[in-house]
Amino acid sequence: MAVLAEMIQPLRSSQRPGQRWVHNGALALISFVFTHFVITAIAVRTMEIGATWPSLSLGRIAELPLWLQVTMVFLALEWMRWAIHVLSHKVPILWRLHAVHHADPEMDASTAFRHHPLEGLISVIPVTLLTLVLGASVEVLMLYRLADLSVAVFSHINVRLPRGVERALGWLLVTPRFHRTHHLSDRTYTDSNYGAMTPWFDHLFGTYRPVSEDQNRSAEIGLAWSDRNAMRLDRLLLAPFSDTQPSRHPNN
Repeated sequence: MAVLAEMIQPLRSSQRPGQRWVHNGALALISFVFTHFVITAIAVRTMEIGATWPSLSLGRIAELPLWLQVTMVFLALEWMRWAIHVLSHKVPILWRLHAVHHADPEMDASTAFRHHPLEGLISVIPVTLLTLVLGASVEVLMLYRLADLSVAVFSHINVRLPRGVERALGWLLVTPRFHRTHHLSDRTYTDSNYGAMTPWFDHLFGTYRPVSEDQNRSAEIGLAWSDRNAMRLDRLLLAPFSDTQPSRHPNN
């Protein structure tokens, strides 16, 4: 549905959708299978085992109503995801992995899945551990992962949304305009708008940056140092370990 919407009413024109989608899709398949199936399965199994060891949990919120568990875990995980995202821009080794996502010269639904598999592994470990420590049920983690996947696709789509609709949704969710700002080449914006599903922590900690309508429609996306022709799957997987890729943002 997201791809269809991008075809019908795109915000930005795409320069070479075929090449990008082939290689982004191949990386997405690896990352999706690894992160959203294998790692989630391991996380769920870990939580099932952890439930038999009450001493591992600081709380037992699994005994609370599901809606209350979801609210508590959502807020805790969103804060942790925001913090991990900030660190991914500040710590050189984490940036090398995260830069694979940012190096995409365009942003659309395929970008949502353009993550290095090792980045997915690193990010899912603290999320699982926090859920385990809180003593939440497995269902809560699964609901969070499903919601995260849905918002990730939505926040990356290249669709011309009515400004009023996007403004209204922006009080609760990370919208395409909000997240597109994070993908702009200008570091002032790259190092902002870190929220995964909600913009609340960016507003709370002062990392939110607005953009003009012209910037939203036409400001350059991607990394100035990225090789615009290095979109092949093998280069995407090896990029974090290449000496040709800087360990920090080019403006550091």
